[in-house]
Amino acid sequence: MKFLSVLGLAVLAAVAVHACDDPALCNNLDCGSCGNACCKLMITVPGEDTQAVMTKLYDGFNGGPDGHYALQMTAEGTLGFADLSPYNKSIDFIGQAVHTTLAPNYYNDTINLSIAKTTDGKGSVIEAFSISQIAGAYCDDGQNYFNVMNVITSLDFDYYGGDAGFDGSCPQP
Repeated sequence: MKFLSVLGLAVLAAVAVHACDDPALCNNLDCGSCGNACCKLMITVPGEDTQAVMTKLYDGFNGGPDGHYALQMTAEGTLGFADLSPYNKSIDFIGQAVHTTLAPNYYNDTINLSIAKTTDGKGSVIEAFSISQIAGAYCDDGQNYFNVMNVITSLDFDYYGGDAGFDGSCPQP
């Protein structure tokens, strides 16, 4: 019986260690704010136009820092991001990627992204939304926050925001 208890603790420890690759990015737990675990972040990139930000996001989400990100086809037929600027919309680009979580539980989470000009037109605003695809994901150990910020923090640009979900999702601890 004691062996089974120790084995059970070892399995839990392994799950906790592998649930998120960077503990500093895994503190913003979401407990079902979208009915399932999710995270909606707004990140401002001053001094970078939307095309430059989209290019960096494309490169960042194309494999990603952990090699577990995959760009998705858009409704417009492009991989990763679609250019909506010719259509006079409130955003210039829209995109999507999927992140597969690390072992031992391989789950897919979808990350939706939009990029708009800042109100002064001198920078860009990224709206990023990550949601767990598996039904019943609740209190995600910060995985959806990690899905977005793992890439954002790896990119070569200055930004602000992204500390916590701006809609009540993935709050700071």
